[in-house]
Amino acid sequence: MNMYDHFALKNYHTFALAVSAKHFYIFKDDIQLDELLAEIKKYPKIYLLGGGSNTLFLNDFDGLIIHIATKGIESKKIENNQMIVTAKAGENWHHFVQYCIRNGWYGLENLSLIYGTVGASPVQNIGAYGVEVKDRIRRVFAVDIQTGKKVTFVNKECNFSYRNSIFRQPENKNLLITAVEFQLDTQFQPQLAYGDIQNKAEELAQGTPITAQIVANAVIQTRQAKLPDPQQLGNAGSFFRNPIVANEVAQALKAKYADMPIFPVDDQTSKISAAKLIDLAGLKGFTYGGAAVYDKQPLVLVNQNNATPQDIVHLCQYIQKVVQEKFGVLLQPEPVFV
Repeated sequence: MNMYDHFALKNYHTFALAVSAKHFYIFKDDIQLDELLAEIKKYPKIYLLGGGSNTLFLNDFDGLIIHIATKGIESKKIENNQMIVTAKAGENWHHFVQYCIRNGWYGLENLSLIYGTVGASPVQNIGAYGVEVKDRIRRVFAVDIQTGKKVTFVNKECNFSYRNSIFRQPENKNLLITAVEFQLDTQFQPQLAYGDIQNKAEELAQGTPITAQIVANAVIQTRQAKLPDPQQLGNAGSFFRNPIVANEVAQALKAKYADMPIFPVDDQTSKISAAKLIDLAGLKGFTYGGAAVYDKQPLVLVNQNNATPQDIVHLCQYIQKVVQEKFGVLLQPEPVFV
């Protein structure tokens, strides 16, 4: 059995906080499923953990953590230059994207260097540089860990929206995602809606045709310039969602701050930059205990000096308070507080 007691979690979540789990189970292979389901009945408190890149532990976890570490990728070609690629939930997301590019399966390049696992990708509908994973997910396979029932969700049943899905809802906390099926292209069409990515890709191409790997490299270099490596500085990537506000609110902010990024959502609402709001509030580099607002990207909170979970929570609450008082906008955290 892959069960451990009083297990240190520092290396299993990207904030790298000094917390532990009372019980910790490493789920490595689907053949363990019956064993896992039998064990689960002994524990009233359970949390499912992938790469830990979207998790903030508030204390030691007094229950069972199931770490999903299954591996495997399968593919099959269908008509119209499409490839169906299915990856186990424990596959590293960035490695999976690179694997697809090497094999000539395209559509995920803009999502390079996002930390976490394949199984976590549909949970918050990861997105970057004009691409959201929902546009490439065909089906999500899961098992209800309380009943043992295996379930499959087609794309429309996942209720994808901005950084959200059916899998983030409390009533579905018992769904353990086992694999995700993607529909990718065998002919490359670059997604270069973001100017900084287009400029970087053109720079890397040096006059040659832009390839999927060039786009991925442009994304990687852009992210590395803005975001800290969790191996060097603990963080959970973007800590706040970009708020969606009424168009009137967005336009009022744009009138006052000409460089405020605005992205229309529909006829009534627009998405604005949380990073810009935090920056304009003068909070870039601000510290609280061992936690800090990253000085290169204010959307990122970092474990700068052996932060406690409370340091990060207090820093989050302070940012919310200042931004709401200054701009009338309440920022919502992306990570799951456990």
